[in-house]
Amino acid sequence: MKHQFFTRKIVIVRTLKKTPRGIKKEYISGMEVYYYSVRDQVESILNRYSSSKLSNLSDLHLQLNLDGIPLFKSSPKNFWPLLITVRNLSPTFVLPLLIACGPSKPDDLAFLKKPFDELSTLRSDGIHFMNKKFKEKETKIPTVFLF
Repeated sequence: MKHQFFTRKIVIVRTLKKTPRGIKKEYISGMEVYYYSVRDQVESILNRYSSSKLSNLSDLHLQLNLDGIPLFKSSPKNFWPLLITVRNLSPTFVLPLLIACGPSKPDDLAFLKKPFDELSTLRSDGIHFMNKKFKEKETKIPTVFLF
């Protein structure tokens, strides 16, 4: 008699959620880059709050953070995440917009074009969420890129 364990199909979370097995990545600025949709990430953040908390909100204060991190002391390989959060909601949730990895620092900032173009569109069109339109409010924090 066969044991029941061996006759069942092994199911993992990735199978149940139908998670794609491959990741679409691009090669830009000497880096391997994976992008997340800005709209999807902001909506994912907003989904974590109650509708009563969002009802008094009209503007979204988005904050972006980017910094390179060496992966190993013995390797020049670098990891560059671009992170986003909504500053005027608490508690704060931080999600990635872009993940870049390469053998050294990026050659240029061309790998940031796609998320910044999408942010520009969201700034002018707003984000429609739960039958409400949110505008992205421009922050007064200066952005400085050091080369």
